[in-house]
Amino acid sequence: MAYDAAKLEPQNCQYQVFSLRTLFLLVASALSGCAQIGPPAGSAGASPAGTPALLVQPSNAARQELHTAVARMMGVDSVAVASDALLYTSLMVIEKNRPRGADGVQLSGRDYDKPEQFRLIKLNQECALVKLRTGAREVLRECQCIAEP
Repeated sequence: MAYDAAKLEPQNCQYQVFSLRTLFLLVASALSGCAQIGPPAGSAGASPAGTPALLVQPSNAARQELHTAVARMMGVDSVAVASDALLYTSLMVIEKNRPRGADGVQLSGRDYDKPEQFRLIKLNQECALVKLRTGAREVLRECQCIAEP
């Protein structure tokens, strides 16, 4: 189907340009509004209330409490946590243990699960572990912590 440019009515062209321009302005203003609004409290990416903190000379009881809290927050029976976790940085990343064959190759192929991120925070005089994806928080009563420098 061919169109004759001479037969196009100016009003129709202006109306189409106006609607595209309006659509562009609406999308641009909506996107700029979204960029200014932060995530709601307790949602993924929300900063936890409290001060990022580091563990101070964790006892065996404190380490056990940390292991138990992480496993409970992840919904698993046990979890491997490095012995120096939360001593030098307030952020701890836990990856899913992927099963491997005798040759060391992953059995399941690709794994799309994201690692879980936890942050140790100081709330008044208590230490708490926050799961950043969900905002879940658990107070660690056996742990001593200081504000991260």
